[in-house]
Amino acid sequence: MEAGCSRCGGNGYVTLARVDSAVAEICGCNAVCRHCNGEGYVHVEDQRGYVFAKKCRCQALVTRIERFNQAQLPSLYHDKLLEYFEPLGGNQREVRYHAFKFRKEFAVGGRGILYWGGPGVGKTHLMAAMVRYLTLELGIRSRFIDFFHLVTDLHRQWKSGKSGASLIEPVIEIPVLAIDELGKGRSSDWTLDLLDEIISKRYNRRLTTFFTTNLTVKTEGRSNVVPPMPAEKAALTESLDERVGPRIHSRILEMCEVINIYGPDYRMQTNSEGGR
Repeated sequence: MEAGCSRCGGNGYVTLARVDSAVAEICGCNAVCRHCNGEGYVHVEDQRGYVFAKKCRCQALVTRIERFNQAQLPSLYHDKLLEYFEPLGGNQREVRYHAFKFRKEFAVGGRGILYWGGPGVGKTHLMAAMVRYLTLELGIRSRFIDFFHLVTDLHRQWKSGKSGASLIEPVIEIPVLAIDELGKGRSSDWTLDLLDEIISKRYNRRLTTFFTTNLTVKTEGRSNVVPPMPAEKAALTESLDERVGPRIHSRILEMCEVINIYGPDYRMQTNSEGGR
């Protein structure tokens, strides 16, 4: 890869917006590895003089790209980075600082983050940026889902007489799961049972989970990692525990650091970035 490449900035890969989801691919400057000449392995001689094939270091990049493509980030968020998150007001600067600190100290199996707040304050940007980093930089298997879309897909399969196991099992077992728009839509008994299964199994397996929601999150006396919106300015919205029930709500609070983001609605200020 070329350190001065104008397309990839020396990363060796680029991300693109496709119709269904974001994808990453090897940059042209790194199309043929100079170490293995594109074969994927190199020949190494050990101390005894034996020559054997060893996987080339370029394959680590191939694996990270595969991880990103399997994460299924929405196309709009293919290039979202924490570095590109611009604080516009409220507590967004503190939230950004916390995100960098969290990323630096991240450990698989540790707590995730629940971002909550009004529309356009950067919740999905931050969560997508975290998934992008974990896959493309650390090579951690991750998955991004819109919960409403998952429910819709599973319900469609159920009505057609098919098993939804092929959809739900990967969501349950993935090391890092990011659930966008938690609580969106009507909460039927079927939807709550599905959510309870996902949360409970991930909770018991100590798997890292991130969430975003527009609903108010009651932290039940827990200390706040980042100062939340002042009570007198808080909008009166339905709470997450009212939408998903106390059992699921309690589990989520144990699984995550809860971050309330407030500030100007980015979409109302500018369309230049294409949304947050």
